[in-house]
Amino acid sequence: MATKSVKVGAAVLGGALVVGIAVAAGRSTVDSPKKAAAQSTTTTASTVPGSLVEFRDDKSGWAISYPKNWNRLQSQDPAVVLVVSEKPPELNNGGSILARDLTLGAPVDEAKLPAAKEVTDKIVTGGEGIQMLAQPTIIHQGGLPGYFYFYSFKDPATGQDGVHTHYFLFKGSTMISFVFQALPKDTFQPLAHLFDEVIGSFRVL
Repeated sequence: MATKSVKVGAAVLGGALVVGIAVAAGRSTVDSPKKAAAQSTTTTASTVPGSLVEFRDDKSGWAISYPKNWNRLQSQDPAVVLVVSEKPPELNNGGSILARDLTLGAPVDEAKLPAAKEVTDKIVTGGEGIQMLAQPTIIHQGGLPGYFYFYSFKDPATGQDGVHTHYFLFKGSTMISFVFQALPKDTFQPLAHLFDEVIGSFRVL
């Protein structure tokens, strides 16, 4: 999956920021759509050109477009603002997209990305059977700084290996997390272009 990366200079950061972010982000996990979703729901998003429909998160001030023929689901986790799956969630396979907003203890900008990475690393590596497929990369998406992770995981329900492309974007004190899932892992290649199209639609409102 293509991403834009930039180099940032090393910064000396206070421990208070790291602790503040870590405490807030400690509740965040990488859930599968089946685990995160409680039930199907009808989308009220506006249509956009092509085969995508737009979701707007007015509270945190961003929007993204996802495949309009995918299943829009409802999560019981208030931090999860969007869950969509290619197939019914009870099948626990195929492609899916999960978006989560988390309020941090302090805003994150370019200079504070190294401190934020300590937290994003812990979130990613806390999953089952995680194997990094590439080194984490600094990105800019929709004008926001963040990190991109590409890794495989083991689904605890089925024992299958899957793939995640995982974006963390920082908008002031909000950390926006997007998990693009392919399960089993051999479904990733057919979905890669679509995942690129979806993350490429991200914009700040």
